[in-house]
Amino acid sequence: MRGLYRPGKRVVYLDQNFVSNIAKAGAKPALEQYSELFDCLLALLEADDIACPTSQFHHRETLYSRDERLRDAIREVILRLSSGLGFRQYDDILEIQAVKALHDHLGKDWRGTEPGWDEAFQGDPDAPAKARRFERPTWYTEAPSPLFELGEQAKYSYPKEARRIAKEWQRSFDKRLEYEIEAFIRMFFLDPLYRTLTEASRLLVGLPSDPFELLPDFSYRVYSAYNELSQSHEREGYFQFLLSQEFRAIPFVHIFCSLHAAMITTASKPEAGDYDDVMMLATILPYADIVATDHAKKVLVQSVGLDKQYEVTLFSAKQDDVAALLSFVQNLRPGSVATVNG
Repeated sequence: MRGLYRPGKRVVYLDQNFVSNIAKAGAKPALEQYSELFDCLLALLEADDIACPTSQFHHRETLYSRDERLRDAIREVILRLSSGLGFRQYDDILEIQAVKALHDHLGKDWRGTEPGWDEAFQGDPDAPAKARRFERPTWYTEAPSPLFELGEQAKYSYPKEARRIAKEWQRSFDKRLEYEIEAFIRMFFLDPLYRTLTEASRLLVGLPSDPFELLPDFSYRVYSAYNELSQSHEREGYFQFLLSQEFRAIPFVHIFCSLHAAMITTASKPEAGDYDDVMMLATILPYADIVATDHAKKVLVQSVGLDKQYEVTLFSAKQDDVAALLSFVQNLRPGSVATVNG
């Protein structure tokens, strides 16, 4: 996909497990490496050599921590590392990537220039960290939203369903990937679009309507962008876009569907956290240089070559890997080049 935005600074993303271990490190000698990692990252942030953004996934997992003191400590770690810099919400990023792909599909120029930081971030990652003064991202709230609650419910129903599908599915990764892409199109683009158009039609003819169904939805905005760019309201042309190579090349679509297909066809044992992890990786991988996640996800990403395709270096929470990450960031210097691990 052309024109994918990458900041000038290296972007380091630590998943919730790493952030939580940093928060616990002061009271647990076994986690001393995490304290060293935290100090090193803070020094690099102070020198403006890296950006270490937070995300809505940090926020959601922190909200559901049962230990109030640990929850506060995790928030402090997140705010110090991010200095208020956050990734945009996943649906905002998906929308922007889809509209860019739509321009490619229709042979239209994308704003005439390369995209800016607002493609993926809520602030400029290349701006001095001190300028943000530890502000909170706009989606940061003290109480869980209804969407968070729904996500938490779905999260815990995911493992059983994923294991059932994995047991029944005996085909190749490529075939499963095709199925995942079709399911993605239905779930993220067609179903929400159909719901929005149906509610709007009911409103036009004076029938009772659910106002929440008429809230702006990214799938409707992408459809509207197609109508404007193509100067056509023919839905067949829009469906052709959804089935096009340009759509498949959308980073979020590619990563999300590839990881789900890999989990199903590699006989892995899905867990509740996988529900958030795949969404998180689809959101941040295209824009990060260094990602620290759990070992299973590191292996999964590498198994389909996403680390090489998106030029991201991966580390896991295994002890040797944490040591390798610490050594890696200790050796980061202005102008040095991060290499992608195999």
